[in-house]
Amino acid sequence: MNAGILGSGMLESRGGERYGYRPARPEVREAAQRLHDLADESGVDLPTAAVVASLRDPRIDATLVGSTNPARFDAMLTAIAAPIPDEFWERAAALLPEPSVWLDAER
Repeated sequence: MNAGILGSGMLESRGGERYGYRPARPEVREAAQRLHDLADESGVDLPTAAVVASLRDPRIDATLVGSTNPARFDAMLTAIAAPIPDEFWERAAALLPEPSVWLDAER
């Protein structure tokens, strides 16, 4: 189950300082900035891509999305149905930080 799709807002807006509701490591902040840059360059909405990435991941059986405004769900359903180019996914995968800094990394 994935319920932290936007990384505490880090993938929703630039300059986020928190990841998983705690201070983000520099590597995570830098990766988020690179993903925002890629999304802008590609004409892709990064929060939408984050939801789609969760839906595409075979390890995830359920993706939870919340909102303070129920009307946003219709817009989100429309957005996630739009195709995102394969090139975006390939380039985004190369920008992710090392798994050792992810929240679920073994320490």
